[in-house]
Amino acid sequence: MRPPSERPSTWFVTGTSRGLGLELAAQLLRRGDGANLDVTARTAATTDHLAA
Repeated sequence: MRPPSERPSTWFVTGTSRGLGLELAAQLLRRGDGANLDVTARTAATTDHLAA
C-alpha cells in the first residue's frame, strides 16, 4: 500500500452532461495525472464521451 501522499486524487463531478461540469471533467481527464474521476449526469448516455 502506498503512503497517502502518493495516492492519486479522487474527483467527484456532478452535472457532466454540459456546461461547467462537463468542462471540469474534460480538463481533469486531459491532465493525465492518474486521478480517479467519478461523474454524474441525468442521462448516462451523455457521459459516454468521457469514458476511457
